[in-house]
Amino acid sequence: MTETLTAAELAELPPRVRAVLTAQAGLIAAREHKAAAAEQKAAAAEEKAAAAEENAAAIGEQIGELKALNQRLEHLVKELRRALYGKKSERLDPDQLDLLLEDLETAVAKAETESEVRGRGRTARAPAQRNIGRLPDHLERIERVIGNCQHSCRLDSFYAACALRPASGPPPPAFWESASSAH
Repeated sequence: MTETLTAAELAELPPRVRAVLTAQAGLIAAREHKAAAAEQKAAAAEEKAAAAEENAAAIGEQIGELKALNQRLEHLVKELRRALYGKKSERLDPDQLDLLLEDLETAVAKAETESEVRGRGRTARAPAQRNIGRLPDHLERIERVIGNCQHSCRLDSFYAACALRPASGPPPPAFWESASSAH
C-alpha cells in the first residue's frame, strides 16, 4: 500500500530524501507515459491489421467474381466457336446464335461497367521515367570515324572489310578482286 505525502509533509523531509522522492516520481511518470504510448501503438497496429484483413477479404471477393466472370466468358466463347466452326450436327441455328451473342454482349457490358466502377477509386499513375538509349548529360560524347569506303559495296562482308581498312593507302588486292566480281 502506498501512502501519498502532502506538501507539508514533503517539506519536512530532509533535502536528500525529497530529491530521491521527486526523482522516483519523475521515473514513474516517464514509465506511465511510455506505457500509454506503447498502448497507442498497439491499438494502431491492431487497427491496421484489421484494415488489412478487410482489404484482403475484399480483394478475395473480387478475385472470385472475376474468376466466375472469366469462366462464363470462356464458356460463351467456346459455344460461339462451336457454333461457327463445329460439325454441322453441332452447329446452332441462327436464332440460337443470336441469343448466344446477346448473352455475350451483356456479359461483356457487365464486365466493363464493373471494371469502370472499380477503376473510379484509383488514381492513374504517371508513366515511368526511363532513359532508354540515351546517355546522361554529364558523360562525355566521343565520336570516331573509322574509315571511309572509296567505292560502293553491296554485301555486308564488304562493308566490314571497308570499315576496318585504313582510309589512306591502297586496299588489299584480294579484296578488290572479290569486290569487282561481286558488283
